[in-house]
Amino acid sequence: MYDKQQELQPPIVAGRFATRSCDEPAYGVLGKPYVRWWWFASEINREDIDVQITWIRENGFGGVELSFVYPRNDDEAVHPYLGAEWQGAVAYCATACRDAGIGFDLTFGSLWPFGGSMIGESDASRTYAGLSDQRLRRSWESGEGKEPGFIMNHLDRRALARYGSVVAPALRPALDLWNTGESPSRACLFCDSWEVHVDGLWTDGLGDAFASEFGYRVEPYLNRIDEEPAVRYDYRRLIARVVLEEFYRPLTKTCHEQGALSRVQCHGAPTDLIAAYSAVDVPESETLLFDPPFSAFATSAAAQSGAPVVACESFTCLYGWARWPGPGPHQGEEYWPDIRLTADAMFANGVNHIVWHGMPFRPNDRPSRFYASVHLGPDAAYAAQIPALNGYFAEISRLMQQGVLYAPLAVYQPLEDVFRKGRLPHADRRPSAEYHWEMQYVRFPEETRPYSPVWTSEHYLSGARVTQDGSVALGVHRARALYVTSEYVHVDSLRHMVRLAREGACIVLARDPRSPGRVPVAEYESLVHELRAVSLRTLDGLPGDVLPPVVMGPDLPQYVAREVRPDEAGGEKRLRLFFAHPLAHRIRYPLEYRFSDEANAVRKQVTISWRGLSREVTLEFGSCEALMVELYVTGEVTVTHGNSILADCGLEVRSLA
Repeated sequence: MYDKQQELQPPIVAGRFATRSCDEPAYGVLGKPYVRWWWFASEINREDIDVQITWIRENGFGGVELSFVYPRNDDEAVHPYLGAEWQGAVAYCATACRDAGIGFDLTFGSLWPFGGSMIGESDASRTYAGLSDQRLRRSWESGEGKEPGFIMNHLDRRALARYGSVVAPALRPALDLWNTGESPSRACLFCDSWEVHVDGLWTDGLGDAFASEFGYRVEPYLNRIDEEPAVRYDYRRLIARVVLEEFYRPLTKTCHEQGALSRVQCHGAPTDLIAAYSAVDVPESETLLFDPPFSAFATSAAAQSGAPVVACESFTCLYGWARWPGPGPHQGEEYWPDIRLTADAMFANGVNHIVWHGMPFRPNDRPSRFYASVHLGPDAAYAAQIPALNGYFAEISRLMQQGVLYAPLAVYQPLEDVFRKGRLPHADRRPSAEYHWEMQYVRFPEETRPYSPVWTSEHYLSGARVTQDGSVALGVHRARALYVTSEYVHVDSLRHMVRLAREGACIVLARDPRSPGRVPVAEYESLVHELRAVSLRTLDGLPGDVLPPVVMGPDLPQYVAREVRPDEAGGEKRLRLFFAHPLAHRIRYPLEYRFSDEANAVRKQVTISWRGLSREVTLEFGSCEALMVELYVTGEVTVTHGNSILADCGLEVRSLA
């Protein structure tokens, strides 16, 4: 039952890497990419594990994530899920990974949403009309002849605790073996994207909590909530908080209790993405079912929470998705320059750890396929290029894990706007996007691109303060100004903005916002009036010494900036910028096959500014190439060509001109 009194408890804070002991390994292995490794419901023998781990290590991967899925063939023998043989195979894999010097993660969810035979009816997902009709299909348990199980109630931490009480003991032998040895990295328990049906989502106590917060009963509106945007907003605002308090925060706590970090994809959940991604240790985005700019939400949360690693499930359904059993378009024919260009687009949106999606288990080293993936393995179309690609990805990830995100402009996440809206137009729907609130089409306003923006939300505004130099402290991040373009802003966020403005914060209010909920707020207009009186209307009105552009130039490529200390990189303090090839800004799902063939050599002239320094830089992009630019405190500028890094890893890029 959801109890609003639980909100009075201190929030669970993710166990950040900065808190580890000096001799404790961080997450990831030298920036090397990980790979999701699908174990199909079958017998998993140790010889196959050894052969495939050898291939993984020799091809430049830094670790694996075990993910447990449906049987490949109906006639295969199956180790019972979580049983003794299953536990033995997983524990052996942990030891083999440790001995090979690669990382080891485990999927904590039973498939995509949590569910299965361990979920009783009392812990099952519900709508206001009763039990949800969603069931867990194509799980490992389907290979045992079990009927599809219930989906767990993700709005009840007690349901999560009972789920964990069954699953966690089966994972402990592997985690204990991992944690007692000379492991190369912290282990993570992984949670995939939400994928729980959300229409009418409900749990015990929700109606009373709603009435207490909003002053009216929501039940009379539930059958016509799509006709009432203000009521829909109130309902989603409450659901968003419950998801955070009853699932994501307790999930991280559960992972810590098992001796692991939490690596979590929060997207798809009806919640504040900035708050949810901030509740986990390793926030993880996804590309290409999600376009590369979507990763800015995970990146922004990490900047404010202090998480140094932003992971991304990478290359998923690169050219399109087909329902099970697949395959998707061009699966098995993937073009490696498309993969490289997509990765560069991810890096330019703040990702600094790649998780390939992914590699199917190969019994007796026979070819095997997973239905929705970029196909990875010894029989991949680009198998000869995998070691060099991984070497390149590892080097870029290593460099982009150094320092902190340099994002002097914070942009208020338009959560109120999307919470009031319903489904996307049919033309905009895709396998990973059905609702406006999923934020897949939310982008930074075009005028903010020169200022290297970061998303923020009420979650951080509530504790924000103005520092001595006039910056706004948002968690551990410092922004020089706050930009608000939303049509609707909740009164609590508005109060925080007014408070910050009174303290001297620079706020740009592009329009007068409106209250998003059903019940009028008496003080709202007076708060808007006060904020309007002291704020600016456009970014153009900002004095240059308050918010100088970071990168100026026509048709800016996608880029990300990080401020790096001398002790992290040697030499002087510097601003490090990663620019994706200009064609990367056109990457959208699904990618056109051999799209990267259009990435010809191109020149861009930009001006880079940082801490009183300003330098004109010519960006000479080679074919399908990204660039790394460093501006030092001495004023020196260096440019590193991505194709040179790739060549050092053993892969030459021929000119496409």
